[in-house]
Amino acid sequence: MKGSIDDYALTHYKLMPMGEGKLFLPVKAAIRKFIKKKEGDHVYITLEFDESPIVLTQEIISCLSEESLELISKFNELKEGEKKGWIDRIHSAKNDPIKAKRIVELIESLLKN
Repeated sequence: MKGSIDDYALTHYKLMPMGEGKLFLPVKAAIRKFIKKKEGDHVYITLEFDESPIVLTQEIISCLSEESLELISKFNELKEGEKKGWIDRIHSAKNDPIKAKRIVELIESLLKN
């Protein structure tokens, strides 16, 4: 999803399941601080499907290619949502060791299939 909360732009954001078919939008403390809101305050939200193309960074391409040339093909065979999920997960890592761990998880997942 992409959109905004008040004047804060959201990109590659995910709605989270609550159960019984309901979803919620988690709002990080840093975003609440930026828009000067606290838990429970009302906000104006706009959301739309994020149809931007999935871009594999050179870093990820190098890691996949290093393991096996066919891993990039296997990645490209995934559903669009799965691809976006992996890319978002990797790029949301707070530091390089976590990013590396997530790339290894992607590689392991692709090797299983």
